[in-house]
Amino acid sequence: MDDSSVSRRHLLATLGASSLAGCANQNPLGSETGVRLGTLFVYNRSQETKSVQLQLRRDNAPIYENEIKAAEGYEVIDPSWSTEPAKYSLLWATDDDIGMTSIPGDFSGRDLSADCYSATFYFDNPSVNIHDIEESDEGTC
Repeated sequence: MDDSSVSRRHLLATLGASSLAGCANQNPLGSETGVRLGTLFVYNRSQETKSVQLQLRRDNAPIYENEIKAAEGYEVIDPSWSTEPAKYSLLWATDDDIGMTSIPGDFSGRDLSADCYSATFYFDNPSVNIHDIEESDEGTC
């Protein structure tokens, strides 16, 4: 993005606001209880360092925001937020893409019975997936 482009932070704010439009009295994520969300991971398979602007929302309120510069491999973001069950949204913006993943809403077809989950952002075909944190060597809840 050049200097005349809209900032990724502004795009995240716009995406967050537009994704919630009309949902004030609805359950936008489709879960009554939510899930526990611990560590966030950012995974870069490329040898080229890449960056992503992340914003984590808990029950529609921002609880974490940062730009992550990721070399090849994983960057680990341990939770500084409460990991009590809730509905989360992970908004992300790279130089080329912008998106949002609702947790647990976008995973409603999966068994969500784990005690706690981690979320991983992948630069390849930008996407987010969640994993049972007990199946990981790293991560806390």
